[in-house]
Amino acid sequence: MRQQIFPGSRLVLKLLLVAMIAVGATLAIQPAPARAHPDAKAYSNNGVPVIYVHGFNSNDAIPYGCDGMPNFGTIKQFFGNHGWSGATYGVGYYNGDGNCDSLLQNEAWRCTGWYAGSEGTTSEDVRHKSCELAWYIWDHFTSAGVAVKLIGHSAGGIIIRQAMNDTPYETAFPPYLTIEDVVTAGTPHQGMAATAAQVYCGGCLEVEQIQADNAMMQNMNSSSVRGGFGRNPQGNTGTDWTTMASTNDSVLYLGCAGATDWFGGHLGNANQDSGVNGEYCGFMPGATHLDAYTGPPTYYEHGDYLTDTSTGWDAKVSYSDNNGGNWTDACSTCTYKMTHSIQTMLYAVSYTSW
Repeated sequence: MRQQIFPGSRLVLKLLLVAMIAVGATLAIQPAPARAHPDAKAYSNNGVPVIYVHGFNSNDAIPYGCDGMPNFGTIKQFFGNHGWSGATYGVGYYNGDGNCDSLLQNEAWRCTGWYAGSEGTTSEDVRHKSCELAWYIWDHFTSAGVAVKLIGHSAGGIIIRQAMNDTPYETAFPPYLTIEDVVTAGTPHQGMAATAAQVYCGGCLEVEQIQADNAMMQNMNSSSVRGGFGRNPQGNTGTDWTTMASTNDSVLYLGCAGATDWFGGHLGNANQDSGVNGEYCGFMPGATHLDAYTGPPTYYEHGDYLTDTSTGWDAKVSYSDNNGGNWTDACSTCTYKMTHSIQTMLYAVSYTSW
């Protein structure tokens, strides 16, 4: 059962603000059978909006735009064709971003005193981007009593996570955010290698802050800073996290510094490169749901999570629904297998038990 969470010194202020805001009623998502059966495909129609946050691009523009078919456009179309009735929004944060439902720069006036500078570029501080995202969610949804669900690809997942990590603690952020679910795909939650910024963008701040040796990432992954809140940041009514990774994702298995959380070491070291395991790097330390795509036909490279529209139940996946406490393997000899990436995203935002 989810609990209302207001950590930090802003508790009294937040409670007062909660009392002042009229919160509209929302319909609860009915739980799906836990990874139950290929026939259990009744999706939620509760109308909760889904917000997509794209990943890093060195050109200060995401190719094809936020809602382009290689990005959120494919997911939007799939959701609409498979029973999702809620609105869907692709948000951008680069100056060159096009084909977006909204740009986070529109919220820059909210965050002028919070790590501002170089807005809309790869040299903009991730914490400023996350401040803009938090205010976007507050201004358009939470303040009106509307819960949301978020999908983040690559660095987009870090921006979401940092926004949720700072919201309960920093006065520059909104009072609280109502985020029911977050799904991340190919997000390096445990941090990139120390050379990543030089390799990917010639030393840009955005990637530098996602390196494992950066204070921002170290604080989010710490079990002591803020009581470990950044390891599993929560919205005000609780948030269910699903993190997806793949053994073939080169950003994760080549670019990451090395996992510090191994979730029982279940997946083994067969796909490590220089001691780095891609699946572990892509798992947020406190996430409830961990999905590792371990082989064909779902042997995803970094962008492939966003394009696989298959509805087949033939994915080779190892997954846990209790932060690595127990694992289930799908394999070539198993009679029960798992869903591909976009259908897994749909289930993840539809059901609290998925």
